[in-house]
Amino acid sequence: MHMWEGLLFFEKKRGIFFSSDLMFGMGENHGQVIESSWDAAVKSSGADTLPNQESGQKLSSDLSEIEPKFVASGHGFCITILG
Repeated sequence: MHMWEGLLFFEKKRGIFFSSDLMFGMGENHGQVIESSWDAAVKSSGADTLPNQESGQKLSSDLSEIEPKFVASGHGFCITILG
């Protein structure tokens, strides 16, 4: 994750998770949408790269509590959540 102080936001009404730089992708992917399960998206996020391992584990745990339909990424692919 390249911006440690980025804000994460979950808009419940439409099920959109605004991931800031947590779900980060490099390359030519602007405006592209991929499909993934929420579990896979969380596992491939930058949560495990936080400088404090305990904070990363708490973040992953907190993320597992929500059920988004779509991830709006700050950098990289947006994600339609399957399931």
